[in-house]
Amino acid sequence: MRLSLIALASLLLMAVLVPGLGCVTEDQGGDIHRAGSAAPFALMTEDSLMASKRLGPVFAYGVRITRPYTFNFSVDGRRLYLNGYFFNGATDTTVNEIEVSEATREEHGLAVRAGEAMKQGKTFEETLAIYAEVLRMSPLTSEVRISYPCVYVTWASSPDDEEEVIIPREKLYVDLGEALTQDIAHFWSAVRGGRMIAFGRGGYHLSVPSDMVPKTLEQIERIRRGIRREQLDLTSTGLWVDDFQEDLYHSIQKREED
Repeated sequence: MRLSLIALASLLLMAVLVPGLGCVTEDQGGDIHRAGSAAPFALMTEDSLMASKRLGPVFAYGVRITRPYTFNFSVDGRRLYLNGYFFNGATDTTVNEIEVSEATREEHGLAVRAGEAMKQGKTFEETLAIYAEVLRMSPLTSEVRISYPCVYVTWASSPDDEEEVIIPREKLYVDLGEALTQDIAHFWSAVRGGRMIAFGRGGYHLSVPSDMVPKTLEQIERIRRGIRREQLDLTSTGLWVDDFQEDLYHSIQKREED
């Protein structure tokens, strides 16, 4: 089986239509993880009924942020920020330019069209059938066959090679805006219940149980006083994620440099 763009077509569709969530790219980490100059929209903040309620603490990139907790979407609606810090959503990816033949471009374009059409399928079998039928109707293919859970394609440009295209059974198309709105709902549910939320570089998201919050805050205070990691008591705390500790120590270092 030869390797070309069609072999990754279904995965490319997932990458475009289902961006990774909870990840932070390099340009979102460090000192520039705040929202950019583009004005965000869709403001969402705590309502007046919560103004007097004691909520769980929240840490963003090692910094404890204070109320009001305010969510904003980026202008394109693909990123979610909390008090200006990147919280969740799509990440930027850098694609290296590669030289491909015109035939490969046409084959890839056909695969993308087949991927769009297969969204009409109500079942996994229908999804495969639609994908295969779109390919069969094109003069670019000489043979297309289904062998669950894959579609096998022989291109007219390479009659001696057959490619395997894996069609995942899971739903390929997720409403990113809906997923991010659910993230907001989960956040409010957690802090209302006294849980501690922490998120930051590397894409970690912590929801620390309320009974572990006091000791967690105690150990964070020890970090702020300069205690080394090996001297911390991490049992029954929310400090089990190394990236969270990195953010805490980094925020102290940055504050000292400033």
